[in-house]
Amino acid sequence: MLSLGLKQFRSKEWVSYLVYDKNTKECAWVDPLIELMDDYRAYLMDQGLKPTLLMETRTRNRSYERFLEEFSSCRMHSGAVAQLGGVDVEAIETPGQSPEARIFKVAELLFTGDTLWIGRTAAPSSPMCNVETLWQSLQGILSRFDGNTIILPSHESVEITFSTLKTERTQNPDLRAENPQSLRSLKDMASRQSARPTGVATISVDKLERKLGSMSKGIGIVDVREPSEFSEGAIPGSINIPLSQLPLELSKLREHLRLYIYCQFGRRSKVAARTLDYIGLKDVVAVKGGYSAWVQAGLPVAKRGRVD
Repeated sequence: MLSLGLKQFRSKEWVSYLVYDKNTKECAWVDPLIELMDDYRAYLMDQGLKPTLLMETRTRNRSYERFLEEFSSCRMHSGAVAQLGGVDVEAIETPGQSPEARIFKVAELLFTGDTLWIGRTAAPSSPMCNVETLWQSLQGILSRFDGNTIILPSHESVEITFSTLKTERTQNPDLRAENPQSLRSLKDMASRQSARPTGVATISVDKLERKLGSMSKGIGIVDVREPSEFSEGAIPGSINIPLSQLPLELSKLREHLRLYIYCQFGRRSKVAARTLDYIGLKDVVAVKGGYSAWVQAGLPVAKRGRVD
């Protein structure tokens, strides 16, 4: 997707992002969290990134404001349009969860904050929530953006890291509400839940190794670890797409008839496989135990293009 890079950060169920232009190294913060500031700064330094935009989908408390005071000039307000490298960035007002709620559009990425979660919208726990204006905001999202738009919320209560608007149109009951009254009824349900985590297909490293020599065209092996991990050794024939970067590489992933996904120990690969299955890539298989199990089994590894 153009020259964009994306990194997701998590603190419990909350998600924040750094989105950046790989060429210019200009970077935007999306809903940064105080407790993750050391992680952000380490990543910024490692990648040589310079924050030029601050995108907040919701209002924060005063301690947060003081912490980010040095970046206040970079803050985007509703209705603002800016540039991130060669990409347009737009701040769109979406009142409902709160009067000042907004979402941000960066190329095909839509950072939806609390306005739209995966599988549902946030429950109206705040007295500031107005269900009628929230319904209008959701209708605006449905009418304005196409199905390929990537949904990146600020909250993750299930192990699915992103979605598409096409998927949410079918899987998210709140988006199917015909009027504000229907949405209010859904949001008042005591048993409201997000999209349920589903099981994923898995394969052992021994079985995968036996398949390597006879893999047909259209079969892909994807390493979702970070590039530094991949460079130290990988399963032969695999390509590296870090977990955070999967939304940017969907067109490439859709070219495959089957995908084998692995990471270091198996957790990230299950999250990746579950996410890709949720958005419609049905033949996705996670490698049990990941690269660690592959090495422990004494199977050949590729290091910087050479198989040992």
